[in-house]
Amino acid sequence: PASPLVWLAIITISLLCTVFALCLLTMGIQILGPVTASVLNMIEPVTSLVAGFLIFHDRLSVKSTAGCGCIILSALFISM
Repeated sequence: PASPLVWLAIITISLLCTVFALCLLTMGIQILGPVTASVLNMIEPVTSLVAGFLIFHDRLSVKSTAGCGCIILSALFISM
């Protein structure tokens, strides 16, 4: 980054995103319980991939689709 203002913006955004995400995870653990919250947290890469596809029109490769399938299967096996 070229200026201290850009550094400040980067640090602020990263801290806010981290704190916000951890607060939501803590609330999810309190509301849903640790097992359900961890299974839902494990599916986060799938939601990121789907959101990227729908919002940003990213391409879905065979590897990423297979990875999503593996994540969903592992979440199902854990929940059983």
